Amino acid sequence: MSRKFEGFANDAEYHTNPHYKRGCGVGVLLAGLSEADRTEVQAALDRPELSAVGIAQALKSRGVTGITAGIIGYHRRGACACGQ
Repeated sequence: MSRKFEGFANDAEYHTNPHYKRGCGVGVLLAGLSEADRTEVQAALDRPELSAVGIAQALKSRGVTGITAGIIGYHRRGACACGQ
């Protein structure tokens, strides 16, 4: 039997998240992480000495695609769709 619908409810919840609808990639990412992972990523975002490029590259090295330095910059400035 195929398991392609394993975790379907979690995926549906992820796509129902208000950040997803409004288009902030960082907000969507944070909302979809476990509490521990969200804390780690948020801690990096809160450190101004870490460049947006460095954070984007670190995310990419962990398999997260589509989060660019520009998106991170918008999110950090509160100019993103989720207004963080």
